[in-house]
Amino acid sequence: MNRIRSVEILFLASALLGVVCIIGLTWQGGTDGARREAERSKDLSVVGRGVSAYGEKYRLASDLLKRGNVSQAEDVYEKLIEKEPGSPYPYLGLAACRGKLDDHAGALQFYDKAFEANPKSPYAPIGMGSCYISMSEYSKAVEKYTAALELDAEMPQAHWGLTVAWAHLGEKARARRHLARFKKLSPDSRHIRELETVIEEAGARPVTRPGAAGAGQGAGN
Repeated sequence: MNRIRSVEILFLASALLGVVCIIGLTWQGGTDGARREAERSKDLSVVGRGVSAYGEKYRLASDLLKRGNVSQAEDVYEKLIEKEPGSPYPYLGLAACRGKLDDHAGALQFYDKAFEANPKSPYAPIGMGSCYISMSEYSKAVEKYTAALELDAEMPQAHWGLTVAWAHLGEKARARRHLARFKKLSPDSRHIRELETVIEEAGARPVTRPGAAGAGQGAGN
């Protein structure tokens, strides 16, 4: 159990930071990653890649957050809200700051604001799913990750989250289906081994939420 939680926490921390990093998406993988990125480069749902005139400010905030200077990063993101009131990115950044402090309820509020600013982007639902996994609310995590996949079916973070959530809900077959999709989108052997461990160890203990397995069935198809 401790091993599972440590794997999840490390992954979630890197995922939350990656979502707001201006230098590009940390999860793009495979030979067609550049092509997919180019096809979506005109869509504001793409994080980073110079979509904002304040790219250096986003880079600064991301670097501050990575170094653990949460309050300073929050100051930068709050100023960016004043400069770009209709942008989802400052809210994603503030959500990541709250997540860094384990304030998942606070992070969810900022993810809601990011989603309101851009409901076509999968990043806010992915962030929400990450919060719910950290809170052990696996049924709600399934709901949010499924919503992210409805916006973009090639988001490895969402398949990662569904693998973890379904494993904790005792749905090993569904977890393995999303693990298979994750392998195709992000062929990182380290993360794959971690997910296999999560499925194995989660399946070895009793399911604590027996009524929740029916949520988000569309993601398992």
